[in-house]
Amino acid sequence: MVRTGISRRGPAGGRSGQGRKSARRGSFSSTKPSALPMRMCQSCGKRAPADALLRLFRDAEDHVGFDLRRRAGGRGAHVCYSRKCIEEAVRKRRISRALRMGGLTCSADELVEHIGARLLEKIRHYLALSQKSGRVVSGVSCVLRALKTRKIALVLTASDLAENSRDRLEVGCRAAGIACRALPLNRVEVGRALGRSPRAVVALPDGPLVRAIVQTLENFGSISSLFRAK
Repeated sequence: MVRTGISRRGPAGGRSGQGRKSARRGSFSSTKPSALPMRMCQSCGKRAPADALLRLFRDAEDHVGFDLRRRAGGRGAHVCYSRKCIEEAVRKRRISRALRMGGLTCSADELVEHIGARLLEKIRHYLALSQKSGRVVSGVSCVLRALKTRKIALVLTASDLAENSRDRLEVGCRAAGIACRALPLNRVEVGRALGRSPRAVVALPDGPLVRAIVQTLENFGSISSLFRAK
């Protein structure tokens, strides 16, 4: 059985209401990478700040889970956000040895699938928080106008955005020096995450949410064989 390590309750069993209040203010952890402990990937041996690696943990019931928020207790092991590293660590039993378990009850493919699903959930969550902030620009025409003001920092496009619209946005983003990223969500899913009708493109101002979305897209692209962040 695979558990996610993502709880509805905050650290130390706190109520989730505090998390919602913090999210409404758009606040995220401001811990600097240099202040975080260094950890080593169980597969390739690369050393990196703890938040740059995926943490797997062993819970009290001897199940393995993955801790995207780094809040779960229990013995942990770290791997790169890489399908290759995850598959290698499972095949050579490095995760089970690090967690002092007899063996994993899931395959590498199942583990990657669960991680990918949780990363998609995080992307949807960040889009919802962006909409609540009231600073989201959506729709091709509106985003193209916003690019001229240079008051946005990131453009996100749905997977089924029309090719001609995608070309226009990419040209506009290059001219304005603004990042343009493809989402692993279609326009219906993007609209649903925003609590609105289908949206093929959204744009966000600079801030912690933008950095969180970019990092999550990169992590998802590193483990998914069906999607690569551009």
